[in-house]
Amino acid sequence: EKLQEAYNIVEKKEVEDVILADKEMDLKNVDWGFLKKIEKFCPFGMNNPKPVFWFKDLEVFGVKKFGNGSVHMELQFKKETPTGLPAGRQGSKIIPAIWFFNPNGEEYNVEAGDKIDLLANIERSTFKGYNELRLMVVDIRKNK
Repeated sequence: EKLQEAYNIVEKKEVEDVILADKEMDLKNVDWGFLKKIEKFCPFGMNNPKPVFWFKDLEVFGVKKFGNGSVHMELQFKKETPTGLPAGRQGSKIIPAIWFFNPNGEEYNVEAGDKIDLLANIERSTFKGYNELRLMVVDIRKNK
């Protein structure tokens, strides 16, 4: 009853706009091994939602809009590879984050160089026979 009273006092939009993250993550930990651990909890669905990860203060490396009317967006982030790897495997790798039917609005107008907080799922995408590790955007917040 007390919880219902509190809910009735707060504006509905304020309560409904809260998205909970399962874990704060660093982009350097996004790899195929981590995805295999997540996939052990499949199948995901209504009673078993995909985990949502919070990535803080990411710098956007690139932005591509696509789809009819540019309703989808791909954000790209640079992931530095760990030091000590053999030659040819050092450097940086691009990790894409896809947002289908992204909302319009100033807070979602993201450009290369912007810093954002990102809520996303980690997933495997297979397109035209090519496996890709990517993030699926749940929400973003531009940092000031």
